[in-house]
Amino acid sequence: MKVLLLSRYGPLGASSRLRFFGYLPYFRSHGAEVRIQSLLSDTYLRALYNGASCWGEVFKGYIGRVWVLLNARRFDVVIIEKELFPYLPPFAERFLRLLRVPYVVDYDDALFHKYDCHSSPCVRRLLGRKIDVVMRLAGCVTVGNEYLAERARRAGARRVEVIPTVVDSNRYHPIQKSEGAELIVGWIGTPQTSRYLAPLIPLFHSLRQRMPVRFVAVGASQNDFEGSAVEAWPWSEDTEVKSLQQFDIGIMPLDDSPWEKGKCGYKLIQSMATGVPVLE
Repeated sequence: MKVLLLSRYGPLGASSRLRFFGYLPYFRSHGAEVRIQSLLSDTYLRALYNGASCWGEVFKGYIGRVWVLLNARRFDVVIIEKELFPYLPPFAERFLRLLRVPYVVDYDDALFHKYDCHSSPCVRRLLGRKIDVVMRLAGCVTVGNEYLAERARRAGARRVEVIPTVVDSNRYHPIQKSEGAELIVGWIGTPQTSRYLAPLIPLFHSLRQRMPVRFVAVGASQNDFEGSAVEAWPWSEDTEVKSLQQFDIGIMPLDDSPWEKGKCGYKLIQSMATGVPVLE
């Protein structure tokens, strides 16, 4: 079987790495030939995390995607992460349907709310139902939780499968911590999601005055927490498990909004896989 995997990001992007790239050895061991085309490169993500723009990489990704879609008939199935072209109508998904090339589309967040809850009336009018169309045209929609599954069903998707985001149990495991060590409350994510910690900074300061405790944000930018009680630790795929194993409590603060209902609790799963109790 020839599979075309159209991921949103390269390996640096958490959603692409966790929802797709980790399964590639399994696909290939079962005889699947997988070609990958990532829309947004690791170069783009590094620029984004550093607060810079990288429009050249965006342009390159869009051109590459157009080219590979023109050759889509060479594949037995296409796997799409979220959508083919952000902020464009679903012309490309309709093109695949016209070619009779079946596709599977995957969601690990409530991407549809980026459009139907957008601040611009034009975006809401033009793209508010875009993801519903993408779901309806798909041969199968895979999602990370039931909130996303319900949206797919209401959109008229022919088949919906809930596949939670999981961790590799060969990598994640608890360790024995030394007694008497300072309590560490930890969070893991990216500079784009560390904003959820900001409302808790006064609480962190208050707790530090009452007890010996450290607050750690793995993958956050130190500039965002300068002068606060939060320590920013660097993230890498090689060291993320070791960082998590140093936590005593894992946290995953979220806002109460439609977008957050699409979250799949991966930070909590990571912490629990290392034997760390969690708070949401």
